[in-house]
Amino acid sequence: MEWPKEFYELRRGHGCPMCAQGRPDETEHGVRFFAGEVADAYLQRASIQRGYTVVVWHVIPRYADDPRPGWPFPFPEDEPGAIDEDELRRDVEALRG
Repeated sequence: MEWPKEFYELRRGHGCPMCAQGRPDETEHGVRFFAGEVADAYLQRASIQRGYTVVVWHVIPRYADDPRPGWPFPFPEDEPGAIDEDELRRDVEALRG
């Protein structure tokens, strides 16, 4: 399977939006509650499921038969909306604790 050209650029570290933004405490997608030496964990704003967390590190296994190259796996087709901001903040504080 041939992946899109931008995938190969990302593999080389070129054009990665997460790499460009560094390790912020908050992004449009989530709030960091864990900052480790090699990974950060972000509680997601998307109302997919309470507690939905993305751990960001630079090792993400993807395969030639990946049904969604360049996307988190699995991810809903429709925009899930956002979690209530107060609930998000309570969950972030609980996870930090």
